[in-house]
Amino acid sequence: IQHYWHDGARWRWFFGSDAAYLAGLQAQVPAEPELGAYEDLEYARVNDIWTSIYDEAGATYRPPNDVNTFSYLDLPIQTGCGRMSEEDYAEAFYCRLDEEIYFESNFRDIIKRQFGDYAWSFAISHEWGHHIQSIEGVEVSDNPEIDDGYYQIEIELQADCMAGVFAQESVARDWATIADLNDAYQVALFIGDRPDTQFDARTAHGNGEQRQLAFTTGLEDGVFGCNLLFDRGS
Repeated sequence: IQHYWHDGARWRWFFGSDAAYLAGLQAQVPAEPELGAYEDLEYARVNDIWTSIYDEAGATYRPPNDVNTFSYLDLPIQTGCGRMSEEDYAEAFYCRLDEEIYFESNFRDIIKRQFGDYAWSFAISHEWGHHIQSIEGVEVSDNPEIDDGYYQIEIELQADCMAGVFAQESVARDWATIADLNDAYQVALFIGDRPDTQFDARTAHGNGEQRQLAFTTGLEDGVFGCNLLFDRGS
C-alpha cells in the first residue's frame, strides 16, 4: 500500500501496512488550516501549504492580497491589471500588479462538472503558482535567450509543476486521494495548447502532454523538480 510521510523537510512516498506504524506517521500530518482571510477552504489549504514550504526553506512568504470572483455578465470590469472586456476575457488569471487572483464565478462549477472536483484544486494551485513566481521574481521577458528571462510557456509549465507540489502535499495530508489526481491529469490534457501554437507565443501554456508532465514533476519531485529557488534575503 502506498502512503506518504513528512520527514521534517518534505513529504515522501513509502509502502507499508503496519497499523501502529502508520498511525504514528499519520499523527504528524498537520490539521486542517484555519480559513483566516479566506472564505474558501481550498484557498486556505493552498496558502497553508505554501506557508509551510517557505517556513521549511527559511524564506519569507506573503499570501496573495486577495482572491476575487467576477461574473462574465458584468464585463467589462476593472482589475488590478486594467480593464477586462469580453474580447480579452479569461476565466482565471493572476495579476502581478496587485498580487491578486481572479476567477469567473461560474468557472468552478463548470470545471468540476467536466473534470471532477480536484480539477478545481488544480486551477487554484496553478494560479497560486503564479503568485509564488511573483514573490521570487520569475517573469516573462522580451528576449529570454539574451536577458536570462523566461518564455511564457516556461512560466505556465512551472505553475503547473507547482500545482503538482500542492497535489503532493494534499495527498499527504489526506485532503486528496490518488484517484483525485486523475481529475488534474484530465484537465491538464484538455486545456493544452492547440497543435499550431508557437512555443514563444505570449499565449503559450504548453500542450496537454507537456502540462501533464509538468504537473507530474511537481507531484513526484516537489519544489526541487520545479526549479524553484527561494530568495532567503540577506
